[in-house]
Amino acid sequence: MKTKYIYSINSLIPFLFCSFLLNFAYADFGWNLPPIEISEPNEESTTPQVCCDTFGNAFAVWVGKPMGISDFVVKTSYFDGDTLIWSTPIQVSTPGEDASSPQVCCDNFGNAHIIWQRSNGSNQIIQSSTIDKETLIPSTPVNLSAPGENSDTPQICCNDSGNAFAVWRRFDVAQASIFNGTSWSPIDEVVTLSASGSNIRDTEICCDDSGNAIAIWARKIGPVNVVQSSHFNGTSWSDVNVLSDPNENARDNQICCDNSGNATAVWNGSDNLNLIIYASHFNGSSWTPTSALFKLSDPIGTAAFPQICCNESGNAIAAWTHSNGSNLIIQASRFNGTSWVPFEDGVDLSAPGQDAEKVQVCCDEYGNAIAIWQRSNGSNTIIQSSRFNGTSWTPIAEVDNLSNPGENAITPQVCCDSAGRVISVWEVETGSDCNIQETFYLPLVFPPASFQGNRVTNRFPSQSSTSAHLSWTPNTNPNITSFDIYRNGILIATVPSYLSSYKDCNIDPCQNYTYSIISENIAGDDSDAETITL
Repeated sequence: MKTKYIYSINSLIPFLFCSFLLNFAYADFGWNLPPIEISEPNEESTTPQVCCDTFGNAFAVWVGKPMGISDFVVKTSYFDGDTLIWSTPIQVSTPGEDASSPQVCCDNFGNAHIIWQRSNGSNQIIQSSTIDKETLIPSTPVNLSAPGENSDTPQICCNDSGNAFAVWRRFDVAQASIFNGTSWSPIDEVVTLSASGSNIRDTEICCDDSGNAIAIWARKIGPVNVVQSSHFNGTSWSDVNVLSDPNENARDNQICCDNSGNATAVWNGSDNLNLIIYASHFNGSSWTPTSALFKLSDPIGTAAFPQICCNESGNAIAAWTHSNGSNLIIQASRFNGTSWVPFEDGVDLSAPGQDAEKVQVCCDEYGNAIAIWQRSNGSNTIIQSSRFNGTSWTPIAEVDNLSNPGENAITPQVCCDSAGRVISVWEVETGSDCNIQETFYLPLVFPPASFQGNRVTNRFPSQSSTSAHLSWTPNTNPNITSFDIYRNGILIATVPSYLSSYKDCNIDPCQNYTYSIISENIAGDDSDAETITL
């Protein structure tokens, strides 16, 4: 661990007045390739999911069929954001009946809540287990749903207060359960959110750190599916709200929340001619009127399977699959807190010529986003990725191929931490079985540009005779938190990132000195050193 010099406020005053007009140089990111397998070899593993916490740690989950076991069980692996190493796979659910549809969320206490559906011999029920990063021992699975009817398609979210919310479909209604930091709602206190008597689908949920949550689903009303929602205010669930136009068929809804009580929902709606991506915003009390919904995709065409992510600044990124008449391509739009990019200015992320689909998207806290999808290269299905840097997406010709060539990679999933580190997992079909692979990227950190210095000899006896005045380009990257300054390889100061100069006093005028500066980002990652000799 580095020993860092701590400044008093008086020692900072002399260089608060320096200013420069040059730009700060920093890189975007780097993927860790080739990907690695995180599931057990020689067993069938499928349907991966992944969650990240704020500090770059992650849990991946999937279902696998271990050697000697005839049923699929839920497995998990933990990614340590410091060592960048995955744990050995850990069995979460009990064998005896097939488990499926695993989902996972991470809180900032190092815990992961895992949820899945499993047969009890008569019906499909929802089960859950909690695991923490210190012990990596999953808790005994608990039943969240009641027996007697099939429960399926579970979804889950966590907040940084240690709470979690789960929703699922039980026969023809949407139900919800709450984890209060210690235990889940008793089965007889599970809340039914929707009316009964009609089919529902696409249950989804998001939550914030204040204990609020919003669940959405699509419910069949007459000839069409209508997107509906209910929000939890920390005490109780609201009455049902209608989000989509009741005259259009709506489905494939998704939702994300910020920490200010707001949410954004997207779905695809049909006007009997075209499939269009719609968006609605929840402002803490009400949704966008159905007569004023945002159209994200071109109304002429077919767009489907949207995904959405939000950050704490109230921005959102949506991505979806669009038919260009010949192929399926990935498109995206963004919300700046006030308005969406007009559909005429929507962005194509993937290249035409082959089908791209199954897009997923995640956002960090600085306006960046990652979209990841599967696409045919004519021989195999590969995983590709594009990054939004706050202004623009990766040019189509420069998108990253993440999976190994010659393999069929499908169903990618992705999560981001607050500092912009990303974890992605997907399934690889090998012919005889399937396995789970992963890769990650870390934002590369560059030292400040134009690091320079000069010696200054003072004329007055009360001042130090000789000092080194160091300066560099002012920082404009919000990820950078501080600069470490070294003299002859020894750390002499750590200064906050809003400073752009430093004075090293009482140096020997007859000796040469080597000075280095290193940038450190919010994740604790260091840049290479920029070095000068005076």
